[in-house]
Amino acid sequence: GGGRHRLSTSAADGPQESFFSLASLKRVVRGDLGFLIEMIERGLSRSRDRFEDTGLRPERRRDVIVLTGLCALMLGPKLLKVLPGVPFAPGYKITFLIPLSILAARLTYSPFGATIVGTVMGVASFALGDGRFGIFEIFKHIAPGLVVDAARPFLPRVPGRLATLFYIVLGAAAAFARMATMLAVVWFIEGGGALYVLAGLQGVSQVFFGGL
Repeated sequence: GGGRHRLSTSAADGPQESFFSLASLKRVVRGDLGFLIEMIERGLSRSRDRFEDTGLRPERRRDVIVLTGLCALMLGPKLLKVLPGVPFAPGYKITFLIPLSILAARLTYSPFGATIVGTVMGVASFALGDGRFGIFEIFKHIAPGLVVDAARPFLPRVPGRLATLFYIVLGAAAAFARMATMLAVVWFIEGGGALYVLAGLQGVSQVFFGGL
């Protein structure tokens, strides 16, 4: 966390604000993403309350709390139902999904935090019939997590303003990995040139939103 907001495994209760309410959009225009931080903290707080009395070691319990809370946010209606598909901007949902994957890597002791939430997201998306890639839908979510986890050793060490550039590159790289799985599907089904062009155009959009 940084600036005026701090992520923790506890948060005060308060009225919830959806991603695309009018108030949220006004805050985004002003560059204020505090509502998103508050929503994440509420999710972590609910998860903490659920696993407070388990017999797990402190490190394992923290990982369970963080991963459960972030997975619930990824799979909740705020992301899967409230955000509709936008034909002219495919992949814009990863503007929210990739930061949550990075949080999973930063806030857990496990070296595979981002991969775990990506796997849960992929399996759930496949089970719910979301997406057009069948079983490959799972790998579409796992690939960005692998990239984020590979960069995990560098996450706390990037100083000052370089952090912004670092996270832009990391987000774009994670989105590129996601795009690569789409191209792999086209290759697997021996699709024609038109499918490669379509997947490539969608991939460019996703890389943009990943960097964003």
